[in-house]
Amino acid sequence: MQPVMINGKPIRIDAETGAGALVDVVKALTGEGSTVASKRLTKMLQKEPRLSSGSKKALINDKGSAIWTAGAHVLIEIGWGCTGREGAQMVAHALEADASLVDEIGHRRHEGLKSQNEVALATHGHAESDCIAGTRCLQLTDLAPQEKYVQLLEREALMQQRNEQLDLLTASVCGEVQA
Repeated sequence: MQPVMINGKPIRIDAETGAGALVDVVKALTGEGSTVASKRLTKMLQKEPRLSSGSKKALINDKGSAIWTAGAHVLIEIGWGCTGREGAQMVAHALEADASLVDEIGHRRHEGLKSQNEVALATHGHAESDCIAGTRCLQLTDLAPQEKYVQLLEREALMQQRNEQLDLLTASVCGEVQA
């Protein structure tokens, strides 16, 4: 079996199961060291249950210590989570997976993000919904790694929501005083 490489970095693949090391994919796509990549991976697995349910801790080729491994589908999803479509395509190409899998995963992620926005609108109102929509738009256009911009959008949405609540409170107090 030939070594699998992404951005010139090796991805450990178990010869028996074909499962790949998730942290290797994160390191290869982001250029981060082992510690930071491991923390990023842990957050991704906590945030997206379908990734953790499709992964398991295992030894790669019966060597080293147990690490998170998964098949091509989850590895491509990890690529989406790290650097968007480009990362997913790089992973699919390196694993010689069907290119349509990238589009399928992208479509499913897009649908999931749209439904999350609808839930936020019903639960929290327009300010937070708009923030989430903006965040999702960034994720879908490969700008998600710019977390500072996303945090700024979230702060602006919270400020807008507080201002709306303050306006409602002020209106109710003024209405009571005038009556």
